[in-house]
Amino acid sequence: GRPNLEPRACREACERVGTVWAQYQEQPGLLDPFLEEMIDPLIGAVCGAVRTSPKTPLDALPNLHLLSSLLYLLTAVRGYKTVSRFFPHEAADLEPCLEAAEAEAAAAQTDTWSTLYCLLLWLGMVLLT
Repeated sequence: GRPNLEPRACREACERVGTVWAQYQEQPGLLDPFLEEMIDPLIGAVCGAVRTSPKTPLDALPNLHLLSSLLYLLTAVRGYKTVSRFFPHEAADLEPCLEAAEAEAAAAQTDTWSTLYCLLLWLGMVLLT
């Protein structure tokens, strides 16, 4: 299922998970057997929100920025090429992903840059199809 926690509970869970993942900086390959099951729920929730409401994905998923920050942390630990392999790459996602990225860029919130980062990684995967 999709991560659907209250904002405070989600923030606390994300902080705990982030602390654990950060411990793998020295040997990130140890995460490889678990990457798919870690990434799928996160990107699934982000993609679902973008597909539902491309211009306002935050309305569809209030924890969008927190989940995006976790995805970013995984790219920081494991590398964006490894993580982005698990992102969807259907051509039908081009327009909603682009709309969401444009809306996020227009919002210009400095504390939510990880959301734009994840959207751009996803957009890159879509463009490679």
